[in-house]
This record gives sequence, C-alpha cells and structure tokens, in this order.
Amino acid sequence: MKAKLFIARLLTLLMSFSIASACQEKLSVEQIIDRHIQALGGRQKIDAIHTIVYHLTYREGTFVMPNGYMAKMRPYYKTLGDPKNLKVDVNEGYDGSAWEYYSDPGVVMRTVGAAAASTRHGTELIDSLTDAKELGAHAELAGVEAFAGRPAYKLHVTLADGFEKDLFLDGQSFLIAGDRRAAPVHAFGMAVQSENRFGDYRPVNGVLFPFTVQEVEIVTGKELNSVTCQSITVNEKFDASYFSPPQYNRTSLQQMLEQLYMERSDSVSVLWTYRGFRAANPAIDTREGVEFIGYQMVKMGDLNGAIELLKASGEPRNLCAQIVPSLASVGCDKTTGTARGGHGFSVETQLEADTMRLDLVRLEPETEHAGVALEADSLLVPLDGSDVQIKVQGEPPKMLRGGELVWIGKNVHGGVWNPGKNPASYLQLTFTSKSSSVKRWTL
Repeated sequence: MKAKLFIARLLTLLMSFSIASACQEKLSVEQIIDRHIQALGGRQKIDAIHTIVYHLTYREGTFVMPNGYMAKMRPYYKTLGDPKNLKVDVNEGYDGSAWEYYSDPGVVMRTVGAAAASTRHGTELIDSLTDAKELGAHAELAGVEAFAGRPAYKLHVTLADGFEKDLFLDGQSFLIAGDRRAAPVHAFGMAVQSENRFGDYRPVNGVLFPFTVQEVEIVTGKELNSVTCQSITVNEKFDASYFSPPQYNRTSLQQMLEQLYMERSDSVSVLWTYRGFRAANPAIDTREGVEFIGYQMVKMGDLNGAIELLKASGEPRNLCAQIVPSLASVGCDKTTGTARGGHGFSVETQLEADTMRLDLVRLEPETEHAGVALEADSLLVPLDGSDVQIKVQGEPPKMLRGGELVWIGKNVHGGVWNPGKNPASYLQLTFTSKSSSVKRWTL
C-alpha cells in the first residue's frame, strides 16, 4: 500500500515538473497577453478587423443546427441570425442591450439578469484578452497547469460585470486552448462547471481563428454543445441597425404579450393589462401566448407577476391554500415521504392551473441522503430562513439560500436535500399541462 502511494505521489511530482518545464520561462501576465496577440497575427491585423461573420454547425445533444449564422461588429454588436428573417424560430442579439425574438408567438423581449449576461458575454470581437481595456476586463496569472493534456498558462479573467472565467493559453503557441467557467446553461439554470476546448486554428485575413469549439462538463466529460465553423469572413459592411431586433407590424395579441413582459415586475399592471385585453377581445385565444410570457417572466426572476398572470389565465384551483381569495378550495392532497433515519418531507400543492402548479415543499432536518426529486421546467425558491442543497447527477452540490432562484430545465436528474439541523421549506413553480406527483429521489 505504501509503495503504491509513493508511486502515485512520484508520478504527480513528475507531471508537475514536466508542466513547469514546458512553461519554464517566467512571464508576466502582460507579456503572456502580448505573445498571445502576436500569435494571433499581431495588433495591426487584429485592429484591421471590424466585422466577423460565421457560418457554422451547432450541436447540443440530439439537436443539430447545420446552417448556423453569427455576425459581430465593433464595438459590441452581435446577432445569432439574420434579424430580418421573421421565419427563424428563435434569434437573439446585442445592439447595446440584449434582446430575444421568438417567431411563435411573434414577440421581441429585452432580457435582463442571467439571460442578458449570457448574451453580452459573447459580444467580444476576438477574445477577452485582445481588447481587455476596452471591455473593462482584468486578467491575472493564476499559474501553469495541464489543459487537455498539454501545459498551459492559466489566466484568471474578470469581466466588467463581475463574471469570472479561466483562460488557458498553450505553453508553446500562446493561442487559447480553452476556458473554464461556472455559468448557467440557458437563462438562470443551475451553474455548470464547464470547459470550452478550442481547436483547428486557421488564418482569416492574417488573424488566426479557432474553427472548432467544444463545451464539456469538467466532472463528467459530457459534451454540452459543439460548434464547427464552415467559414469565417471578415469586414463585411453592416449598418448598426442590422443588429437590432426585427421590425414588423404586431397583431393586437403580440402587442399585448410584449406589454405584459415589460410590466412583469408590477403584478397589478400585468393583471390590469391582461383583463383589459380579454374584455376588449373575448374571441382571441390568449392561452398559449400568456403561458409563454409567464414562462419568460419567471426566466427574468419576476415570480409574482408570472403567478398572478397564470392564475388569471388558466382556470386556477385552490388546493392546500387560499391563493385566489375569490375561489373555494377544492381539497388538499398532501404527499409525504421518509428519508434515512426517519427524516422526511411533505409536499402541499397550493395552487393548480392549466399551465402551472405551485407546491410548498417542507424538508425535515438532516435529509442529506435522500430528498425530493427535481422536476423539469420548474423554478425553486427557498423561503426566508431556509437553506436547501441541490444535487444534480454529475455536478457538485449547490446550496440555495432563502430568496434565491434556480431554474430546472429538461433532462435534469437530481434532488433537493436539507443537510441542516433546522426544518427548511421552498416553493416550486412547475410549468405543466398535467399535474404530476412529487417523487422521492435517492443518490
């Protein structure tokens, strides 16, 4: 046993020595960035690039987009598709603020929070190092370590909004081999420790660009998505208006849906607008559009407005609580379960409508080995004074404090625990057309 331990430590020491030897030249962070800029093609050639157009193939799980398109322009413009094409299912961009377009139901939304952050973090023309001062980014040398089996300089980069990531520059080429970050996958889902791997660098107008990018989970090695560039062209002429949301004549329903979204932080205004529209347009079916906007409100963290809107539109039914004062309770079906050691949980559905369900979940103390299963398309909000732990397969546990929000997307498997010594409670808002029971989940 001691011999095996000694060999393991020796191998670790030798690996550290070989990595350090490969990057044995002691360089400051400024010198590393200068060499990176030279490796790309030099400051003069980088500054000569004003716009970039990517034609690419995007893969995420079983979803494949073979004709992907992205355009960028200095200083911060970006679009993930032709904004003039109203037939595209979804588009997003940045023209000074982040926006999203959805062809069904046909609305444009200016996003905030994590959704906006995800968009603006991709607006840098080349990378975070070539225009660090203009972007307000700060880089620090965090050492030398292996990345994808090769020695690399590790630079810790903090963007102007406080977002942090680690860039790994190959110890020989000084090109970015990849980066690591903790960021939500879509909107405000749970932060996933991910790693981007860049490769297949090719020159375009004298500047090297990576033609492949693969994002994987560090812990599991699972691929989250990948991009393969079919072509990259530079300096195509664009007007700044090209990067703004599409302009079109809204129907009365589309106009009302956008108004609801803009009023999302004021639940009274949301209900006033919705009821006024329904009274004036009784023949227009608003159900699917309102469900969509309610979901977008939750994405932005405006839970109260979303609940009030969905209550008003989806034939609400009081269950374990009198959420809608004008309606009688139709009965309370309480779900309970027991974890190891006799500790357990209870679930009480407070309100149910055609498009959503609001549950109050109570967790007894010290249920760290078993808990309540996560449900797809749901929002979790611990109540004040409650701390709960969320475990997703393949990821480290995450503590969620009272008042914090986390979105659970599709195909996520895990559970919620209470490792503390005091009871904890949280609300779970689930978007669903059919009520489903809450299950126990064991790790």
